[in-house]
Amino acid sequence: MERNQEIGTLICEEKEILLGGYLFFFFHENLSSQKKCDFLNKISEKLELKGIQVFNQRAEILGQSKHRETFDLILTRALAKLPTLAELTIPLLNIGGVVITAKGEYPIKEIEDSNFITKMLGVSKNITENIKIPKFLPEDNFIIWEKTKISPREYPRRDGMPKKKPIVK
Repeated sequence: MERNQEIGTLICEEKEILLGGYLFFFFHENLSSQKKCDFLNKISEKLELKGIQVFNQRAEILGQSKHRETFDLILTRALAKLPTLAELTIPLLNIGGVVITAKGEYPIKEIEDSNFITKMLGVSKNITENIKIPKFLPEDNFIIWEKTKISPREYPRRDGMPKKKPIVK
């Protein structure tokens, strides 16, 4: 990758980090979200990356702000069950944007439970990729959602609601 290349937007969301462009692993779990965001800002400056924004904000708030439907890529690890995760991330994506979530064991029930909300929010299908490399790490399953239409404006709902009352049918 060339220096000064524009790569997208980075999001620090409460306890987890959603990244567009680069994936950073934080081995020190006790780092605050703000420290992780500060680290990402420093890395962006050091690499002379243009067009990088780092957010330290709840997804429910970001999803109702001017940044709604502006992200190309959101990477997460299993921070919530898939219906909740869908409501928190899909409204942030622009059309053609992608959410990729590492979920560990194949989450068949969660995938079934998330089908309704993902379709409602503008995703046409769930894609699952089984990842077996590197061999020294446990097998993982990535759930991939590509947004194909605009999400209804009322999503995500207010703070805490996606987790307390996930939308499943």
